[in-house]
Amino acid sequence: MKRVIVIVTIMLLVAGSAISGLMVLDIVPNPFAEPEEVAEGEAGGKESQGNSGFIPPERAPILYPLEDLVIPVILDARIAKRIYITARIEIAQGNRSAVENGMPRMESALNERLIVYFQTHFARYRRPDLRGIKREMVAAAQQVYGEMVSDVLLITVFEQ
Repeated sequence: MKRVIVIVTIMLLVAGSAISGLMVLDIVPNPFAEPEEVAEGEAGGKESQGNSGFIPPERAPILYPLEDLVIPVILDARIAKRIYITARIEIAQGNRSAVENGMPRMESALNERLIVYFQTHFARYRRPDLRGIKREMVAAAQQVYGEMVSDVLLITVFEQ
């Protein structure tokens, strides 16, 4: 009986490998691939003009790392959970020293905004909202740095 189980398991592994290989080679359609949606009129017009719609930036953005944030979620006068955030801020060219000097103010503004945001958010929802976190972090960066910071990029967000 043990031999039959081992033989059937090996046959299933070989069959699965063969099917996945055929999917990679586009011999068998991949049921997990997202469909490509291209309108008929747009496809011919864009290719004939040579414009793909994507305009690459002239320079790579300068990303300045923020200290890892640990934000407590306080519900019913106790810490219900903690949210850990790793992020980078995108700064304009030549403003690195100004950003470094304002980092204590930035961390303070982030803590103030995110503690209030998480208390109101987790009173109604169970999971963190990445769009809301990013919106609050961008608002804090604009408050501290103004136009020197153009965006905040979230690297990791998890709760404990």
